[in-house]
Parts: sequence; C-alpha cells; structure tokens
Amino acid sequence: MPNERVPARPSTRRSSPEEKAGAVRMARALRAELGTEQEVRELQRANEILKRAASFFGAEQGRQHKR
Repeated sequence: MPNERVPARPSTRRSSPEEKAGAVRMARALRAELGTEQEVRELQRANEILKRAASFFGAEQGRQHKR
C-alpha cells in the first residue's frame, strides 16, 4: 500500500536542570517516607513465611486434636 502514511514520531521534551533536580528531590523524599523497594520485598517475604508457618502449625494442631 504505497499511499499509507507512517505516523511521525512525537518530539522529545527536554527537561530543564531545575525540573530534573526537583524530580530527584521528590523521589528521594518519597523513598525516605515509604522505605526502599528492597525493604518492601523483605517484608513481603517475611509475611509469606509467616502465612505458611501459621498454615502448617494450624494443620498440625488439627491432627493432634483428632487423636
């Protein structure tokens, strides 16, 4: 189809140094407030371990009562 037009690429907007510095400050403040992504992963992992342990010990306790 020779008459098809390829859409033009949008122009890239350049940020000023002040905008970049502001974005970095905001990101650092948010990270300090919420904790790092690694901390979140560690907490999620600990929660998963605790859920599995509770399930295991709950099942074990149920078996002891049946005796």
